[in-house]
Amino acid sequence: MRQRLLFIVLLVVVVLVGYTILRPKPKPRAKVSTEQKTAIARTQTLTPKSTPTVAKQEVKAETLKPSQILDTATSKPVAVAEKPKEPISVSSKPSKALPTISEKPDTTKTLPAVSQKPITQPVTEEKEEKWGTDPFIRDWVLATEIKDLRLKAVTISGTKAYALINDQILEKGEVIMGKRIVQIERDKVILEQGGRQFTLFLGE
Repeated sequence: MRQRLLFIVLLVVVVLVGYTILRPKPKPRAKVSTEQKTAIARTQTLTPKSTPTVAKQEVKAETLKPSQILDTATSKPVAVAEKPKEPISVSSKPSKALPTISEKPDTTKTLPAVSQKPITQPVTEEKEEKWGTDPFIRDWVLATEIKDLRLKAVTISGTKAYALINDQILEKGEVIMGKRIVQIERDKVILEQGGRQFTLFLGE
């Protein structure tokens, strides 16, 4: 184990030494002497700096008249001879007279005004029809009033008559469940309450 470690250490040392030897060296910078610097400064002071100057000439198109043309060499307007304008002759033709239109008299006849009479419509009076009481409703009300009353028997002896209603023997003038007996016949009994009459039939 020790031999291996020593071998590895030696190998690393050899690699580092070889790298330092074979590494390229930087080139030394050329030193400029003071004499060369002074010579360069003198040459710069002797040569004058020439700056190109460009003369700009601006000519506005608005200041030029239509009879002047700008000379490209001297950049000055040059007068140009204008042609005389030819007179324009306008021949006036005589206007044609328009024919006069004669207005025709109005031949429409005026009709006499017709007086309209107001049209009177006969007024129909609607009469309210009075409806009577519905017989079906009346019978139903009467049936509900006497539904708890049962006429089981009727006995008539001479001038007296008796009726067996709900296990009670009653005669004319007596009252049962708020209803007074008005008349007793062989097969029915008539009752009255508040002006209304009710009829009980035998066996119903």
